[in-house]
Amino acid sequence: MSAQNSGLLDQLHISDRGTQNLLTNSARSWRQSFCRLRLLIGCLVSCAVPSGGLAQGNAAVAVDADDIALAHAVDTWAQAIVASGEVPGMAVALVHGSTVVLAQGYGVRSVGRPEPVDLDTVFRLASVSKTFASSLLTVLQEQHFVSLDTPVHDLVPGLRLKVPELTAQLSLEDMLSHRAGLPYHTLDTVLEASQSFQPVRDKLASVKPACALGACFAYQNVLFDYASDAVLALTGMGYAQALNRELLAPLHMTRTTVGREAYLAEPNRAAPHVRTAHGIQAVIPKPNYYWMPAAAGMNASLRDLMRWNLAQLGLQPEVLSSQVLSELHRARIDTPGEIIAPAWRRTRVRSASYALGFRRFDYSGNILIFHAGAVEGFRAVFALHPDSQRGVIVLWNSGSGLPGGMLPQIYDRWFQLPQVDWLQLPNALAPTRARGPLAKP
Repeated sequence: MSAQNSGLLDQLHISDRGTQNLLTNSARSWRQSFCRLRLLIGCLVSCAVPSGGLAQGNAAVAVDADDIALAHAVDTWAQAIVASGEVPGMAVALVHGSTVVLAQGYGVRSVGRPEPVDLDTVFRLASVSKTFASSLLTVLQEQHFVSLDTPVHDLVPGLRLKVPELTAQLSLEDMLSHRAGLPYHTLDTVLEASQSFQPVRDKLASVKPACALGACFAYQNVLFDYASDAVLALTGMGYAQALNRELLAPLHMTRTTVGREAYLAEPNRAAPHVRTAHGIQAVIPKPNYYWMPAAAGMNASLRDLMRWNLAQLGLQPEVLSSQVLSELHRARIDTPGEIIAPAWRRTRVRSASYALGFRRFDYSGNILIFHAGAVEGFRAVFALHPDSQRGVIVLWNSGSGLPGGMLPQIYDRWFQLPQVDWLQLPNALAPTRARGPLAKP
């Protein structure tokens, strides 16, 4: 990696509380906060971007009044979400090119404890892990280790599916885009009730396909995780080691790890929470989905995921080249069922498809690349709009779907679409609309 790009990542130092301190919910102090926040973001940009700008002519984006107003609004929404009691803690980031518009932790890591969520608090990523697996294999293709049209069975002879032709023909590309033809979420319920992983994998050989190879989309976890076996076969390294060598270390993602043991060893970690008869309570994470590192087994902090967002936006080409990103984000199969729910998708999404480890939506004429993740007690959203180099990251430590409404509200503003209350906060918690920049339609 060049010194220029290394400097960008080395100096992504953001005050954990600074942004929130400059954002207030008072209309009276809005003008003062506006000016101070411009100064803060200007400092972040000058610190984050080395002299000469980024590779391939990418320079820091000038933050305008709309970005600052959006940061103020998102901060208000996040505080209201935590105040609702549905979410003990969350972390939110907005990036515009290499510029950090907002980066903030909210609430606590665990109910009943005082430790706050900050930019380095580690959350489980659940299925956002798939973005790393697909990126790693696509990088290995660029390095001529493999072609993505290689049959998985050629690399992992232990793979057995019910139809011999499917076993022989299923490619890495098919697997990474969920077009194997198996039923939706094959064996996930078995996985959740299992005491070990290999017997679950063995059951793939008894699952009758729902359609021909490539003929339909059906989301997978158990099958998708053969990506980790493929990485071992190609590199001779364990999945975590290869991931660290090719992606995490070059991007300085020092708080991104694989597996349950790594999560439990992290002192600054968010605890998962579930709703019980006694309210929201912290629980111990189960190992089941951690058994699948490529599909759902990763952990990361908000600060690290901002680095991942920069790379996926094309601002770290020595790690993820434009060719790799084009391959990753290119649609492979239509996913019309993804438009049905939630409500914002029915309204905003014109078409939906799956790429390699990423979803791809036509969001009112804007191509949105993203993935969400959900596992007991954790949820995550990771999104980017490459054309405008705008990214959104939201992490939280409960099963509530409430923060998910932030994604469309943010992109509605960025795309200058009619504002809709996708969050639907309880009336008592809904923030009062501010005057000035926040009132812009």
